[in-house]
Amino acid sequence: LQGTLKEEVFMIQPPGFVNKNFPDHVCRLKKALYGLKQAPRACYFLGVEVIPSAAGMFLSQRKYITDLLHRSGMANTKPASTPLSASVQLLKDSGDLLPSPTEYRTLVGSLQYLSLTRPDIAFSTNKLAQFMQNP
Repeated sequence: LQGTLKEEVFMIQPPGFVNKNFPDHVCRLKKALYGLKQAPRACYFLGVEVIPSAAGMFLSQRKYITDLLHRSGMANTKPASTPLSASVQLLKDSGDLLPSPTEYRTLVGSLQYLSLTRPDIAFSTNKLAQFMQNP
């Protein structure tokens, strides 16, 4: 939660850490602190944005999802309902082979990471992962 700050932020010396030689001096923050007005912008770590609320913390990967859609060329696609029906059968011999198996594996790996905060896509993602060897 200690993200970088774009602007300079100063604070009074915290109780118990007051410099006896300079009790009226202030401190300049090097990193964001929890509770700062700037904290929601700075709390983005490993693709997960941490948003504090009165009820606790909310984890979001909105930026990660947007970046993933752009990287995969799917930024203008329409959403599909999840979860995937358990009766859907995916077969390795049906459909066209993908031009880049590495791109498929990268996308599935990204979706698996995304499923940490989006359990609703875990089943669908694991179905796709069954075809990593022969996408």
